[in-house]
Amino acid sequence: MGSYESSIEATEQLLHNWKLVAAMFVTIFVIGPFNYFGTNLTKYSSAMHRCLIDASRMCVVWLISILMGWEHFKFQQAIGYATVILGNLIYYQVNKS
Repeated sequence: MGSYESSIEATEQLLHNWKLVAAMFVTIFVIGPFNYFGTNLTKYSSAMHRCLIDASRMCVVWLISILMGWEHFKFQQAIGYATVILGNLIYYQVNKS
């Protein structure tokens, strides 16, 4: 049986493509602080707040990718994101009061 993943090939690609290396470091520097602050948010606030921020992050990334031209707006995706956020609000019993 074969494998779709190859550590040797991945290392080779990283050595010969600076864009992949840049993308890797950008990801590290974005995800690291996000997880750190998310952990502190959960510690000092609640898991509900973190889940709602995670759901909002999906929407922000999607909107940025549309603005950058990497993706086209699809109404079904907007409905999906709204459903995820609404589901979180219902699950955590968030109300206006």
